[in-house]
Amino acid sequence: MKLTGLLRRTFLLRLTFTAVAILTIFKLSPSFAYFTSSNIMPPTHLTSATTIIAHSDSDQANKFTFTKLVDTANDFTTFGSIAFNNQGVVAFSAAKNASGITGIYTTDGQTITTIADIDTVPSLFTDIKPESGASSVTVSNFLFDSNNIAINNAGTVVFSVTANIKQEPGTSGYYTNAYERLFQSQGNTIQLVDARTDFKGGNSFETTNRYTTVGINDSGQIVYSEVKTDSTPRINTITNIALIGRFSDSGDKPPEGPPSAVSSPIINNQGTLFYNRYGYFNNSTTFTNSIFRLGSEDSIPVAVLDQVQGGVPLASNDLGDLVFSGYLTSTESGLFLIHDGVITKVNNALAGNAKINNLGKIAFQPSQSGSGIFITSGADILKVIAPGDILSGSTVANVKFGGLNDVGEIAFVASLTDGTTQIFRADPIRKHHLKHPTSKLQESA
Repeated sequence: MKLTGLLRRTFLLRLTFTAVAILTIFKLSPSFAYFTSSNIMPPTHLTSATTIIAHSDSDQANKFTFTKLVDTANDFTTFGSIAFNNQGVVAFSAAKNASGITGIYTTDGQTITTIADIDTVPSLFTDIKPESGASSVTVSNFLFDSNNIAINNAGTVVFSVTANIKQEPGTSGYYTNAYERLFQSQGNTIQLVDARTDFKGGNSFETTNRYTTVGINDSGQIVYSEVKTDSTPRINTITNIALIGRFSDSGDKPPEGPPSAVSSPIINNQGTLFYNRYGYFNNSTTFTNSIFRLGSEDSIPVAVLDQVQGGVPLASNDLGDLVFSGYLTSTESGLFLIHDGVITKVNNALAGNAKINNLGKIAFQPSQSGSGIFITSGADILKVIAPGDILSGSTVANVKFGGLNDVGEIAFVASLTDGTTQIFRADPIRKHHLKHPTSKLQESA
């Protein structure tokens, strides 16, 4: 009996030791944590120009609380893109149940404010006049571009609207997407920033203009990119006086060969503009594919670094730090940070969206389908939310990153398995501090 008891105790001690060892390995191994709960891959190689930020996925549930700001179970059916400011206000495009027509709204989790909808937009197009041969013109089918929305810390919202027109009577007929206009909303006032038309009399179309990216800084400078049918996009920066602008850079279409292009502009509160520039410019035989920078007083675009083979600028803070997704001349790809001229690889995966705040925190979402949202401050990469997580009493099916502010809060859209889509704000947990009033819709992870 004594021998049997000794053997039993020895077996239990060994079993306990083995269990502790397994748990220790699980806790300390970032790669193991990756394979169990994250899509973030560590890099396979580095160059002398890059360093890598470590990866971790532990204690996610203890780092954030989640506040539901608005959902599709009440007034809305679908959400487009969203934008976010330091006051915790989210600007978003959404379709309403009653009409199915999109509009532009803001919310702080307490109140939903209408910026523009089907009731207010027609008054923004009353200046369109009938062309020759027609006695009247009908403007209809207003479409808010769900990808073009921005908000600054003063609460100014920038958005674009496309409208169809019909000349009556006459031979001109019906023009789809004939007018696209860019607006800014300040309080109860909506101002025209820029206007484009797709037709030039008769049935011939002059161009197909569309705004592809919009942004605004706290000084009221608006940046946007525009693409035409001849594949010649151009970028403009606009001051808060919408009709006074500064030309920045443009692509062109040479007599022979492929066109060149500029795209993806972003602007920080210092007035510095970053954008992608690629192609054969001015009939040059040298192909350009890099990120360019324009300061507030610059007249000539300056490439950020010759180490960048090609990339899309995603975010810049007021210190001039730049986060971009792309490739280096070493053929290394991923999400990168440029700080004081030094390139740091944030992650091996290309990112579809990212933001950097003035404290140096970077929030991002990889471009792969089904990816989650992550945040890093230069040490570990922490998961914020991802498909499969439990949120608001349901399971997350998909998420879309919306923004990061200087408080460290993150806005995102989540589609849940209960059939609803909701806009959330992820609030980092802080002791003895609450940035925004607690919403009655607040949900904890």
